[in-house]
Amino acid sequence: MESERIKIQRSDRMRAAAEKLATKLNKVSVTVLMQAGEDDRLFGSVTAHDIEEGLKAKGFEVERKSIVLPDHIKALGQHKVSVKLLSQVVASITVDVTKEE
Repeated sequence: MESERIKIQRSDRMRAAAEKLATKLNKVSVTVLMQAGEDDRLFGSVTAHDIEEGLKAKGFEVERKSIVLPDHIKALGQHKVSVKLLSQVVASITVDVTKEE
């Protein structure tokens, strides 16, 4: 069995790594190109999968289930999205939804 001290050390390392990643993610902006009609209404919506792919393209490995979207994004423009890295560590990224030309 692990000693309590080893568990605490592992937890501290995980938290420090998550906080370091959160600091980097807080500066990240992901652009998602979407088809939209003439009135700028999206054909579909931006999902956690789209955001995950955008983060991967920028070199960040974030699990889709960590991306907190109360609802799918259905409008053009900039949207703030939370990324829950640990229960106490949450980053905020900007998702810029742009009309596909």
